[in-house]
Parts: sequence; C-alpha cells; structure tokens
Amino acid sequence: MSVTSTETVIAASNDNSIRSLGASIDSLSPPRQKNSQVSKVYKQASTLFLTREFAEAFSVLQSILTVPERSREDAADDEEDEELKPQAPIATASRSSRVKVWSLYLTLLNTIMELGPEEGKAALGSKQWRDIATKVRNSTIWDEVVRIGYGGNEGHVDADVVTNLATLLLSHSASQSTNQEQLETYLATSDLPHAPPPSSKSKDPFATPTNSPKNNSYRESSPPTTNGATNTPHALASRLKILELYILHVLPANAQWEYARDFIQINDTLDDERKELFSHALEALEAEKTDANRNKKASKETEDLSSLQDLQHAEPRPIEDTEHDPHEQHHRRPNGEHDY
Repeated sequence: MSVTSTETVIAASNDNSIRSLGASIDSLSPPRQKNSQVSKVYKQASTLFLTREFAEAFSVLQSILTVPERSREDAADDEEDEELKPQAPIATASRSSRVKVWSLYLTLLNTIMELGPEEGKAALGSKQWRDIATKVRNSTIWDEVVRIGYGGNEGHVDADVVTNLATLLLSHSASQSTNQEQLETYLATSDLPHAPPPSSKSKDPFATPTNSPKNNSYRESSPPTTNGATNTPHALASRLKILELYILHVLPANAQWEYARDFIQINDTLDDERKELFSHALEALEAEKTDANRNKKASKETEDLSSLQDLQHAEPRPIEDTEHDPHEQHHRRPNGEHDY
C-alpha cells in the first residue's frame, strides 16, 4: 500500500473517530445542563404564549422538540450504535420539565386550532397553520409526541401528557378511532413496569414491551405491585382521569356504549364505588344522547311537515298567455278591419 493511500485510510479513520467522539461527548453532556436548556426554553415559550405571540412560542419550542439532523456518514454510524442516534433535547429532560413542555405545546396547538383558519393563517402563516391543523385533525400529533419524546414507547408517555393529547383530539380530531386505539395501547403497556430509557443497557425483561394491542378486544391487566402505573396517589388520580376520558368521552363518541359498560366491569383500577359512579354517568350520557337524537328527528319531521303545508296553501300562480304579446300593437283601418 502506498504512503498516500495509507494516509487516506488514517485520515478517514480519524474522521470517524472524531465524529464518534463528538457524539459520545454530546451524549455525556451533564443532564443538569440539558435540563437547564429545556427549562429556559419553557419559560420563554410560556411568556410568548401568555402574550398571544403564538408563532414565536411555537418556533421557540421547536428548538427542543426537534431531532438534530445528521450527515449521511453520521447516520450510518448511528445504525451501528443505538446510543449514537441523535435525540431531541426534550427526550433527555427530567420528568417535571418534560411534562411542562409537552403540556404547554399541546395547549398551544389547541389554542391555535381554536383561532380558526382565517385568524390562524394570519398569525402563523398559511403553510404552518395547515401543517398544525393536519396533524391535529388526523391525530398524527400523538405519534409525533411518542416518537420524539419517548423513543417510540407508548407506555412511557407521562399520564398528564396522555390526558392532554386525548383532550386535544376530542376537541379537534375528525375521528376518534385513533384516539381510542392510542388510549387502549397506553392503558395496556403502561401497566407494565416501566422499561429504562432506550439508551440504557439494562437487562430488564420489560425493556422492549411488545404488548401493544390496538383493537377493541383490549382488556386491562391488573395494576403492578412495583414501579407500576398506579403505585402513588398522583399516578392513580392521573390514571382515573385517563379512564374517564376513555370511558365517558372517547367510547361514546365512537358509539361503543355496550363495550364501555363491559370495560367498566372488568377494569381492575376501578373499585366497586367508582364502577357504580362510572356506570351511572355512562347511563346518563347515553340517555341524553338518545333524547337529543329523538328531539332532532322530531324537529326535522316538524320542519318537513311545515314546508309541505306551506306548499299546499300557496296561491296558484296565473298562467301566462304565451301566444299573446302584450307589446304587440294592432292597427285598424278606418273600415274596422285589422291591419296585419
């Protein structure tokens, strides 16, 4: 091998080493420093939100909700080592900072949607407003949060964030099917002991849970006794809020009343008293929905009958003489004959 080719190989090797070292140093940045960046962005975005500078608030949040772009060479290296894959700053933030940021982001999206097309486009620009409206109405915002903030693990999403996501989709999504599927997946996987972050070397058997059903046959397993979803009062309250959204809002929106009743009875998180409360609330909602549909149908029938009666009592319109031209003038001759 020539000296030139040897130097080329060494240079390439050094470049790869530098890239790997740079990525390693970045991944070893003090957590406190990263969390400080997230907190600073959160405070700035909160101030902008409160002053209704929505475009600026959205832009500021993107700095910690966006995965850094990598070169093609770096991307190839990342495929060989999971720990070198870039992450958005929010993915490594503390739980409290993570919940605050995602809650602010979802509240901002809700406010932007409530602006409507005209005001929304004026505030953010046509393209940005359309992009936001599309991912909210199509429910892809849920996948975005899971992918960017939680490494694609639905069961790792913080309960408060799940509540905000479900509420956002209930208000603005065109269909509640995806909302139902995502809540079912979360309720199933979050009952498992939480796996360590994706970059951990832990041998925890639950590190990569595969129990992620996304269908109506979902049945919630018993709450875990250690490190589970309901082992603290706050965790239990958060889970009950999610169950309330799922049972009393999402399932009724999809007209799944019978399934909601069955789910209440087989759910292990709800005690007998709560099951009774949920059942009564569901029964009242169904009765209200039935009455609303009955009143709507009666109103439509009354409107149709009124229109028919108006039509029957309308005065007949005179038939015009199409053969006679009122503007035609007839001239008579002195002897009384028509002059044609």
